[in-house]
Amino acid sequence: MPGLASAGGRCPPQLLRHLLRKSRYVVAILCVFAGLAAAVVTLVEVPRLEAEGWLPSERSNAPLGTARGVHRGRVAWVRDPPAASWTGGKDSYWWQNQNTDQTVVDSMMSKLASRSGISVTPLSQT
Repeated sequence: MPGLASAGGRCPPQLLRHLLRKSRYVVAILCVFAGLAAAVVTLVEVPRLEAEGWLPSERSNAPLGTARGVHRGRVAWVRDPPAASWTGGKDSYWWQNQNTDQTVVDSMMSKLASRSGISVTPLSQT
């Protein structure tokens, strides 16, 4: 490069700009090739992984265990936030007796039982 010798060993600004412009294209071409390589690997590997698949150990819609209760297999939910008065402290937990209002829990169980169509006597009344 004749420009290098005449500039005392330094690169002239025109040459630097020219090389920088060319390097942008080189970087862009490398990114395109990297993207294409990633696409090819994905297209080759994903079908192979899907073909292997995942086989569950039990059939679908086959619950584990034995259904018990009045209405076997039915799940019912009831929620009442005042049943637990835990504030999130590290010295106690929400399930401990001091954080549970038993009358609210009894009321919840009674609502649950009435919705399920069964009659229940709360433990606190026995």
